[in-house]
Amino acid sequence: GSQAWLSPAVGVAAGLMGGMSSMFGPPFVIYLAALRVSKEEFVAGISMFMLIGSGFLAVTYSSQGLLSSGTWLASALAFIPALIGLQLGARVRARVDQERFRKLVFLFLLVLSLNMLRQAFF
Repeated sequence: GSQAWLSPAVGVAAGLMGGMSSMFGPPFVIYLAALRVSKEEFVAGISMFMLIGSGFLAVTYSSQGLLSSGTWLASALAFIPALIGLQLGARVRARVDQERFRKLVFLFLLVLSLNMLRQAFF
C-alpha cells in the first residue's frame, strides 16, 4: 500500500535533512512511530539507520578534512556516556509496555522539537 511509496520518500527526506544539518533521524523516527512497529523493531530500525547514516557522515567529513584527531578522540570518549545511556534506555524499554513506549517516543520528539525551536528563535 502506501508504505511502498512512502518508505523511499521518508528516506529522501531524511537524507536531505541529514545532508543539510546532520540530523537525519527525526523523519525516520516519526515514520516508524506512525507505522506502530513494536518497540523492539523500532529500536532495531533506528539503531541501524543511525549507524549507517553516521558512518556515511564520518566518511564524508573525513574525506573533506573536517575531522581532526582531537575530534575523533572526543567522539570516541563520547561513546562512554552514550553506552551508559543505551543501557539505561534498554532497562526502561524492558519495563514499559508498547503503548507507554510509543507515548515516551512522542514526548521525546516533542521536547526535541521545542528545544530546536528555542534555539532557532531565542
